[in-house]
Amino acid sequence: MKKIYISHHSKDVSKAEALTKHLFPLVEGHEIEVSSSLGMIPGSNVADFIFDQITSSDLILVLACSDYLSDCADEIANIKNSYCFRSNNVVPIEISQCLWKDVFGKIMCLPKGLYFERAPFDDSGFWHTVTLGVKDLISNGKVCLNYKIPIPARADSNTSHHSQENPSEIGKRLKLSFGEELIEVQGDSMSPVFENGEFLVGTIVEKDEIPSLIRRKTACAIRTKTEGTYLKYISSIDNSELTLASANKTHKDITIDTSEIENVYKITLREIR
Repeated sequence: MKKIYISHHSKDVSKAEALTKHLFPLVEGHEIEVSSSLGMIPGSNVADFIFDQITSSDLILVLACSDYLSDCADEIANIKNSYCFRSNNVVPIEISQCLWKDVFGKIMCLPKGLYFERAPFDDSGFWHTVTLGVKDLISNGKVCLNYKIPIPARADSNTSHHSQENPSEIGKRLKLSFGEELIEVQGDSMSPVFENGEFLVGTIVEKDEIPSLIRRKTACAIRTKTEGTYLKYISSIDNSELTLASANKTHKDITIDTSEIENVYKITLREIR
């Protein structure tokens, strides 16, 4: 299922509805879903709904106007931090003249040209031209499912030794934000907190954040240059060494050189299915 999200100002609900109707022939029978604020049910948390739509979509269409640029700063920030933006799957649609390029950068917009065929009594020519552009994106394979190959995190050994990472052959369809990775648990040293075969989400952290992870006893995936990736607690750190501890006390602590560290991810979510 490919998912298209229409991002728009609250004043432009009718325009989002018009575009949704024009996209309907692409949706019907083609495993494509179109969403916007039109799908929000009463009582929903607006910010959470929009964030979920942005992070779970394969293509984001932005109805750009001056009101949108001035009033939707949080939504714009989430879009610019999304998988879609990083993979060039955000498309501005200029519904009125505005400085959208100053916000989103020089990316291709729709309609591609300044001229489109207008019907005598409405603006359906505009939406039809936009729809043809979206159809081209889908037909050319530009809009792809976001599959994430997990990083296998070793939770299986008492002492550090060279390990070849062997990720799962089949990725999972996820919408992860910038700096997030899918982590696969391999072994039992973090049992019963995390079990072998579970999938977790880790968010990258800077070195100066590690002391807070130690205080909070936050589980981390520590990716090294030559020893693979460990899933452990960080129990201490100094200028040259990092000490890793297990939840399963039958496993001894591990000490690695800080120069070996490539990335550290704090575990933020578990049981990804």
